[in-house]
Amino acid sequence: MIKLKKATEDEKDLILDLLYKDDPIQYLFFISDIEEFGLNSDINETYVSENYNLIIMCFYNNLLIYTKENFSFDASVISEYIKENDIKNVIYSSRVNTILENSMTNSNIKFKVRKEYILKLNNDKFYQINNLDNLESKKIEDEDLENIINSRKRIKEFEGLSAQALDINYLRTSLQKGYYKGFIKYDGQIVISHASVSAQNKNVAMLGGVFTLEEYRKQGHAKDCVLNLTDFLVKNSYSPVLFFDNPHAGSLYYKIGFEDYSTLFVTTID
Repeated sequence: MIKLKKATEDEKDLILDLLYKDDPIQYLFFISDIEEFGLNSDINETYVSENYNLIIMCFYNNLLIYTKENFSFDASVISEYIKENDIKNVIYSSRVNTILENSMTNSNIKFKVRKEYILKLNNDKFYQINNLDNLESKKIEDEDLENIINSRKRIKEFEGLSAQALDINYLRTSLQKGYYKGFIKYDGQIVISHASVSAQNKNVAMLGGVFTLEEYRKQGHAKDCVLNLTDFLVKNSYSPVLFFDNPHAGSLYYKIGFEDYSTLFVTTID
């Protein structure tokens, strides 16, 4: 069985270099968490195998997995980690999906798998086909955080995902550091629509947490937030990317200039 050891901070640059060289978009979550929090902190911990063929990071109750291409291993070490640490979500690439899902099944772990599609913005197409005049969404500020959390709690699709997105202290710290950035629309004192950056590294930013309250959907509110955020990112030298599994949501992003890039798997543990 493959052995994992807890990573140390003096390995940080080596691990980041490995992830950047492999695929800075595919492993955006990994990179952004390491750059923001380090390899180990109160909310995350990182383990590595010999020669860094396998790297895992636990972030809150989420587990991120990286493997080098064509690396085959006994995934029972990951299944045991999932059970021992009450992991709720596991994020990984197509390199590991088959062996990991077989291992979880053999370990009697009940889970559901969602295949996510990663898209990357075509900047030229974005500015050719979109009218950015008269957008109504506003940039997120500290005073908006409580209202954002209250609205996010009402989104059924987000139940059980991203516990940190409901933690006002986490959001406030992330906002102050410049990692949490986004746009929202209000109706009175209620945040009705939201789009933000869920992860970023030096030159890539992923759109995430895109939602609209159910009674306000199909009125263009999410598109307004997404257009403003995408424009903001491009003008600040980021390459916007996103992932989705909702066909309706996907159609919106294709229409505004995003194109297929890769896939990602997100497993929810029952």
